Amino acid sequence: MAIIYTSQTQVHLTEAQKKERMKQLAAQRERDYELVTGIVENKELPGQKVEFFYKKYAGDFKGYSFEDGEKVQIPRMVAEHLNNGCFYYEYENSEGPAGTKIIMHTRSNNYGESAENYRVKRKVYRYSFKPLMFMDDDFNQSQLVEVTK
Repeated sequence: MAIIYTSQTQVHLTEAQKKERMKQLAAQRERDYELVTGIVENKELPGQKVEFFYKKYAGDFKGYSFEDGEKVQIPRMVAEHLNNGCFYYEYENSEGPAGTKIIMHTRSNNYGESAENYRVKRKVYRYSFKPLMFMDDDFNQSQLVEVTK
């Protein structure tokens, strides 16, 4: 019997469940390594190179370097990382009663400002990958709505 640890609980799997889970992981890994063709864009510094290291599976640590606007063929997992994992948050001060900005001095960090006095203003994406081929298996067909005139 295998034990899987999640953030809060332990899940005990039977041998049949363990084999099924291993098949699912192997299928996911195979899908992650499929090559996709597309254009890499640097949204943070247009015209500059996009350089980063990426690792999803053990032994996969690899560096990538692309020119802005370059047509590339990369593994699907790297394309997904470019679109979903390369961002930062912009924060703003929270508002207090009567719309005033709250700036409080607490002992929560070295700058004297409490993290709870901030809220996320927006999510800023650094890079993007625009696929040049339609990836129909990325869409859940049951959630598509047919549009007619």
